[in-house]
Amino acid sequence: MTTLAAPVGALPVDDGVLPLLRRAALRYLPLLFLVYIVAIIDRVNVGFAKLQMQQALQFSDVVYGLGAGIFFVGYFLFEIPSNMLLARIGARKWIARILILWGPIAAGIAFVETPLQFYLLRFLLGVGEAGLFPGVVLLLTYWFPAERRTRYIATFMLGMPIAGILIGPLSAAIITGLHGVGGLAGWQWMFIVQGLPALLLGLVVLAWLDDKPATARWLTAAEKARLQRAVGDADVIPLPWRQELKLAFTQQGLWPIIAGYLFLAGAANIFGLWGPQFLQDILATDVKGISTTFAVIFLVATLAMAGIGALADHEGRRETILLVLLATGAAAFFAAAFTGQAAVAVVAIGVGVVCYMACFPVFWGSITPRLAPAAAAAAIALINSVGNLGGAIGPALVGPIKQHLGLAPSIATLGAFMLLAALLLARLRRR
Repeated sequence: MTTLAAPVGALPVDDGVLPLLRRAALRYLPLLFLVYIVAIIDRVNVGFAKLQMQQALQFSDVVYGLGAGIFFVGYFLFEIPSNMLLARIGARKWIARILILWGPIAAGIAFVETPLQFYLLRFLLGVGEAGLFPGVVLLLTYWFPAERRTRYIATFMLGMPIAGILIGPLSAAIITGLHGVGGLAGWQWMFIVQGLPALLLGLVVLAWLDDKPATARWLTAAEKARLQRAVGDADVIPLPWRQELKLAFTQQGLWPIIAGYLFLAGAANIFGLWGPQFLQDILATDVKGISTTFAVIFLVATLAMAGIGALADHEGRRETILLVLLATGAAAFFAAAFTGQAAVAVVAIGVGVVCYMACFPVFWGSITPRLAPAAAAAAIALINSVGNLGGAIGPALVGPIKQHLGLAPSIATLGAFMLLAALLLARLRRR
């Protein structure tokens, strides 16, 4: 049984490699960042369609919560095989396939009429997107050495808060501006307009991305060799499927980490899918009224992710930084739930969102160097797929809580998820 150990100290990145890393970052990260923005928008835009969609289709909060969360069931079931296929077929072809498949599914949600259709398309959306995030994380392990990887993962993951900045005003503009055009409601146009860009991005990925330094068309032979030496593990070949799965599933100490990630991902997706409703209830306004607040929260989160990602690489104390963020986020969400003042609640929610956003790149920067290289594809997908079941559990749990107990217990669920994540991920620091 392979043990999940502390990261082995990497060889220092020499000055000759730094320009190659910068060139690779400039070539690939803007595209991957844009892909992630589209993925996040298509995953959580149902939260902005919620009020108009529920009114039109007569869906209860329970139906909405289940449909919003069932995305992650499809995601869970297909995540590991998707990432294992990526390691064998190559990131360029496989990520392009993911994008081209999920775009029409995301747009198709515009035409659901029954709860069953809603559940089916949300499930298929999860199937379509499965493998994207762990595939990009795996791709980044091929291109960037562990000692500098957190900042590059953070740059890619800036797509999450930027999506949060864009989704409010963009969704509000589409819902209000296109309502009635062509006989379709505003919420229907929102799914169509926000779903189809994935198709175009799939074609761009196919033309632009390279799988590894060894296959890069823009590097000389000497540059390929130098960059590959800095990254390491150049000759790692994926094990046979059964052996790779066994190694990933039996890596000692991994399952408590996966459980911690489940609660972190659960908190993120509760806010992604219920956050618009929480803010509307607190501020007694509509989707247009919360768009600026939503954007400001995610703008601050963007700056925090970039800054904390670089700090984690510089200081090297990723595990301590992760626990501080989780504990602060938990306290902020509990404060938001039980304060009686709207302004305080909104600020506290903002602090909580900033903390959970900043956790993600620090988590992945800490965990990827600990994984057995021969099973990295399966292990990264295992962490993300099982962890993201929190995205199914959390939103589905909040539905009945909000319907029967009200707003404050619903927001407190965010604090509880962050606290449980902190308790479980404390194991990283002990190791």
